[in-house]
Amino acid sequence: MMDLDIGRGASSSVHRVKSGIIVKVPRQKWWGGDPKDMEVCGGPGYAKEVFEREEEILNRLGVHPRIIQGLLFEEASHGSLWDYIKSTDNKIELSLRLKWRSQAAEAVEYLHQNGILHCDIRPDNFLLHGNSEQTLDLVICDFGGSTIDGRRGVSSPSAGFANPKNDPFDFVDMKAFTPAMDIFALGSTFYAIMTGYDPYRSSRRELWTFKDVLGYAALVKRRFSTKDFPPTDDLVGGNVIVGCWNEDYHDMKALIKAQEHCFEKLGP
Repeated sequence: MMDLDIGRGASSSVHRVKSGIIVKVPRQKWWGGDPKDMEVCGGPGYAKEVFEREEEILNRLGVHPRIIQGLLFEEASHGSLWDYIKSTDNKIELSLRLKWRSQAAEAVEYLHQNGILHCDIRPDNFLLHGNSEQTLDLVICDFGGSTIDGRRGVSSPSAGFANPKNDPFDFVDMKAFTPAMDIFALGSTFYAIMTGYDPYRSSRRELWTFKDVLGYAALVKRRFSTKDFPPTDDLVGGNVIVGCWNEDYHDMKALIKAQEHCFEKLGP
């Protein structure tokens, strides 16, 4: 028998099957219905559609060190990247932060090579696994709202990770779903890895009220739109983060090349 759910999202919940093994299952009240109702998040058929989309994507991606393996999988030893950062930020070595940045870029490049846009890249959607804190590696997860072969998804980046040029609620306009969407969000993820905070925030507390969420979203959109970026001059690879926000990289290969060049300057 499965334990009570240990996490849940819009369309699914995660349960522990036994020690170290968890399974992702659809939230049953949203299962069934017309797949066209996917256009209304949370409507009938939504969970079924996104769950089947995730299974299709995972089957295509196969075995890769940066990709979560299947919907029944080994539990990440240290949880999500964001939860780990919030609890241990001041203890994380620079070398580990830089490794995570490289691994996050590797994961997204592999997705794009396989015709997939994640559409919701943020620290919550990376998991950490390893035998010790010094050996923690990243894997990317949660593909239910992703695009595959140009079929639109139902996810879009959260505030702080979304390009202000794109309407995060326009699920019909496929022009918003490009590699640039993921690259922009990756820049904000790099920023969070290096600083321990979301862009333009100095607190790690959750934004619980609708007013707080809307206020933060408006602030982020206004400042990103005017290229009033968070300070990055003191961050290793800060120029790469700004390059993601500025859309300087036309694809992941260009981003990875720039980041590797930056890290090489640090020496062994």
